[in-house]
Amino acid sequence: MKVTLVFPPQFDPSMPHLALPCLAPVLRRGGHQVLLRDVNLELYEEVLSAGAITRSLELIHERRESILQQGCPPETLQAALATAPVVAHLVESAKNTLRSPEQFQVYERYSGSLKIIDQAMLIFSLPYYPTRFSLYGYVMEKPPYSTAYVTDATGDALHNPFIQLYEQYTLPSLLEGEPGLVGLSISYEEQLVPGLTLARLIKEQLPGTHIVVGGNILTRHRAALIGNERLFRYIDSVIVYEGETALLELADRLEQGRALEGTPNLYYRSGGTIHAPSSLHVEQVKTLPTPDFSGLPVGRYFSPLQLLPAYLSRGCYWRQCAFCTSPDGQDKIYRRRPAHQVADDLVELRAKWGAACFAFVDEAVPPHHLDKLADTLLSHNELVFSWISWARFDRGFTPGVLEKLKRSGCAALLFGLESASERVLDRMRKGIHVDTAREILSASRAAGILNHAGILV
Repeated sequence: MKVTLVFPPQFDPSMPHLALPCLAPVLRRGGHQVLLRDVNLELYEEVLSAGAITRSLELIHERRESILQQGCPPETLQAALATAPVVAHLVESAKNTLRSPEQFQVYERYSGSLKIIDQAMLIFSLPYYPTRFSLYGYVMEKPPYSTAYVTDATGDALHNPFIQLYEQYTLPSLLEGEPGLVGLSISYEEQLVPGLTLARLIKEQLPGTHIVVGGNILTRHRAALIGNERLFRYIDSVIVYEGETALLELADRLEQGRALEGTPNLYYRSGGTIHAPSSLHVEQVKTLPTPDFSGLPVGRYFSPLQLLPAYLSRGCYWRQCAFCTSPDGQDKIYRRRPAHQVADDLVELRAKWGAACFAFVDEAVPPHHLDKLADTLLSHNELVFSWISWARFDRGFTPGVLEKLKRSGCAALLFGLESASERVLDRMRKGIHVDTAREILSASRAAGILNHAGILV
């Protein structure tokens, strides 16, 4: 079966998201033809161009009164009109700065390029005011907290820029091969309106194509799927939790003309009724293939080095923080991929894509697992890696362990500190202590590792 997997806007364009590369090799191993499309990056390329800025300028003049009536400050509109010619001239150079190892290191050049890009995206967004599309988010008049608002927004051509973008740049090539199955990875709320807009347009032009959506955000709201006829106007099914086994079985059943009943993790519509999955499947991460980025524009992301995501585990080994939504979007079983297997993944990805920099996207990796990874990476004497990971302030991050992590290529650790108040940390059920955090940050800095600490305000 022809399967097209799509990652829709809006997401950080500095590296590919890991979802599609994890799904693709499982489908390919099952005999299906798989095409990957990072529409997120594709549309950043189109929006951040001189031609797009010139067209936006024309639209701003055309819709000027409407933009002001929507509440846009007149000075913002005037500044956009005044800066547009300069921004159009410099925007390509600004993108290249983010991709250049040399220019990226020059702070004035880097910060100036970010300002050019931000202004370019403001100019692009203004005709759709109050919608704002940027490197950091996508917001419309209201947050996407109701099905009614989200589904209505997919057809709001006055405020939804993706309708025109998809029709001009995405749909002609995406629909050309008439895929039998289109999968949309929607992990973040900023992707809801853009992702479901694309689903609606595909369904209008290829009504026979099965559209399945997966990702963290719909998994977290899975209780609202049953009876949600508005949502299922544009899609045929939703995969909750992990998708490898479920998506392969869905593709097999569609190809063979079999009923969807019994497909794990799958909410689907049949006979006018939306059905919940009869079973939930938990992936054995040891058996999964190395992520496959074939078909994605590796080398065109907004990063000065070839940066790829990877993973050491799935789920969270703590899972007790009072404020966290992650457990609602993940299976409750924490699983680790063996360190030697992760090292093999990195070696394979480096050989295939020339990537020596990796971002582990796990919720948090325990220090003993990173310690094992470091041992394995250090055994590859001829290869040099650079990597970053999320982590907790776990006492296992001793000075000795941190020094070894640095020697294996650890460039930065990203910790969730949240608060420096012991009382607040206890109320959060964070399971860490201020003194421990201070000791680990000090030892990490002494080892030469960059520290990033998240704070909740």
